[in-house]
Amino acid sequence: MCKMNKVKISVIIPVYNIEDYLEKCLESIVNQTYSNIEIIIVNDGSTDNSLKICEEYKSKDTRITLLTQENKGVSSARNWGIDNATGSWIHFVDADDFLDLNTYEDLTKLTDNEIDVIQFGVRAIKNNIVFKEKHYQKLLKINDSKELLKILRHITSYSCNNLIKFNLIKKNSINFAEDMKYNEDILFMYQVFINAQKIILNDKIYYNQVISADSASRSPISRTLIDNRLTLIDRLIGYSKGKNISNILKKDSNILLKGYFVSILQYRYALKELCNIQKCYKIFYKKNKDVIDSLFAKIAYISIIPVIIFIKIKHKI
Repeated sequence: MCKMNKVKISVIIPVYNIEDYLEKCLESIVNQTYSNIEIIIVNDGSTDNSLKICEEYKSKDTRITLLTQENKGVSSARNWGIDNATGSWIHFVDADDFLDLNTYEDLTKLTDNEIDVIQFGVRAIKNNIVFKEKHYQKLLKINDSKELLKILRHITSYSCNNLIKFNLIKKNSINFAEDMKYNEDILFMYQVFINAQKIILNDKIYYNQVISADSASRSPISRTLIDNRLTLIDRLIGYSKGKNISNILKKDSNILLKGYFVSILQYRYALKELCNIQKCYKIFYKKNKDVIDSLFAKIAYISIIPVIIFIKIKHKI
């Protein structure tokens, strides 16, 4: 173990019915080569052996704080973790994933008083085989959040591959939207990046994302997911207007809207339900048409059907 460093990291882990993966996740954190961490596990009403596993690890490691709540969802669990954090930096870890053992030792070498966020690479693992890696080609230091937002435009960024300064979160009252089941992570990170002043984009990979049959990425498209994607765009536009940067995120908003239309195409809807989706979109468009101005967006206000037909033909979905 390395010597105790003054930089303290709060590691927040929401846990819900994940017994098959939990031990590997916790082992990768308690055995980090960097020791000055607090591990905040939030048991979100698990009904399997997850709580028992957490209690066993807590009994062996004084750095672990175990919180238990009734099942309220991952956003509520993460927010409770934030409320109990005492570190100067925060990292969110999903309980079915795991870290390289040198993650925090390496990342703390990049921290200083001026840096707000350190982003790093991710490995996607399926059946114990790495099938995708995502990382930057070289380490970048960015001193302007507006420039960062342009760079991140084509990169999906989640809380799990970012080390975030705790004061940035608290000072700007950033939290996870507890009324969103999907895309709440993306909304959270947009708010973080909008308020960040200096960011490091690390070219190293430390986070291992395990893709299982139960992973959200394999879940069928649902009406809730469709509605949450529209909520994401609506709240992102509202937040950016409050910061006077809606022009910077105009392109992002229109790109995200295309993803919304694709999700409608992939959803097995009844005609009556499509009418309800159309009604929700009309309300959204009227509110945000000064930002949402793509041709797709305008046509969809009249009818979503030709838009999703065009997408189906163009992308052969």
